Amino acid sequence: MSDSGVASVGELEAEDVTAICFGLIQLIQCSCCSKPFKAPVRLPCGYTICRSCIPQTHPRTNISYPGTEDRSQGFFCPSACTKSRRSDLNFTPEHCLADCNRDITLGKVVDIIESYATSYSSCRDPVHDIPIKAHISNQQTSSEESSEKFRIKGSWLAGTYNLMAKGHIPVASTVKCISNDRGRKKLMELDAEILRKLRSAVVKELDCQIMRDSDVRYLEYLPRMPEQIADDTTRRSRK
Repeated sequence: MSDSGVASVGELEAEDVTAICFGLIQLIQCSCCSKPFKAPVRLPCGYTICRSCIPQTHPRTNISYPGTEDRSQGFFCPSACTKSRRSDLNFTPEHCLADCNRDITLGKVVDIIESYATSYSSCRDPVHDIPIKAHISNQQTSSEESSEKFRIKGSWLAGTYNLMAKGHIPVASTVKCISNDRGRKKLMELDAEILRKLRSAVVKELDCQIMRDSDVRYLEYLPRMPEQIADDTTRRSRK
């Protein structure tokens, strides 16, 4: 790994590409439903969930100023952020519904990724029909129940996204994609193409939006990766 934190051309392997793709998938995955964000909402604690994943609300007894009607409803935070704030792990903070803001920019980024994943996985081009075996390991279950296997197509990114959209990838899990040597080269080129197009589309969106750093860490990393992936693929094909 270079001093800048970006993998050099010689260091890149198929595993690096799948890790980047899976990292991007995790970025847009709701930790409550394990699916892509739908109308993502940022809670006062900084946690982001789908609008539909907000827990059942209840009347608040201690209403903070101003005591308007929209501040009278609250809910208990579904995140584990309080573990670092209070020694009592049973304590769960109450959020005011009015203090939860929809993250429009993140929602649009999710839409962009979904659009490309759908188009590539449904394409009839034989190049996009490379068989991939996806092994999903869930860290929250026993070893006997932790591994599931799926066959995906389209690309590593498109195939993994579609598995996540169907709820097959729990939040506390890892995904390992396996393909033969011939298919691996094509997949690296295909995912490089997808990542370049994603980067271009997302940058256009971010040009007129403000998004917090934690949400763009992978998107800022992607511009350098596709070209390196392509260069590395070419270099190894000449051996």
